[in-house]
Amino acid sequence: MTPDQLRDTIIRSCHTKEDVLRRLAFLRNYLEYRYYKQGDMPIGEYLKDKNTKVNDSAVMSSWGDDFYQSFNKDNFYMLITQFTEGLKDNPLVTVYMPVNLDTEVLDKIGSWFQDNLDKGVLMDIRINPKIVGGCEFVWKGVSHHYTLEYFFAKKSDEIKNIISDYANTNKSNQT
Repeated sequence: MTPDQLRDTIIRSCHTKEDVLRRLAFLRNYLEYRYYKQGDMPIGEYLKDKNTKVNDSAVMSSWGDDFYQSFNKDNFYMLITQFTEGLKDNPLVTVYMPVNLDTEVLDKIGSWFQDNLDKGVLMDIRINPKIVGGCEFVWKGVSHHYTLEYFFAKKSDEIKNIISDYANTNKSNQT
């Protein structure tokens, strides 16, 4: 695989900048083990032995043999350094959430961003406990609000009418 194909494989399977950096560190450690300690262990087994999270192990195992065979003792440090430095130019969407979500949910959200914004976009997750019922994100300098507060404000007239109608119906039923 070419360096671009290797990079695309990593980016497509990761949804946050944190995921990429963590998995690149695992990859570097694995390749060091493989080339300097003569460890002939498959990646999945190596990661299990290192008590890596199941999700990281599953993703990195899914990269396949061609991916890992593209690295050798002479090129892997250079490639990993290129991938890490290349993250500076990678499209990034900043996502503000009220709480830290589990990996499965973040993967779904990340896939949506990659399908709808840019196939190489990564999320930079920020926790903002003031957000209620949704999230906000910033893409290319434009802020997008998908919170309960935003939708209440957007539909405030309709909500006021519903409450008013309910109040009026309730008054007439009591008399």
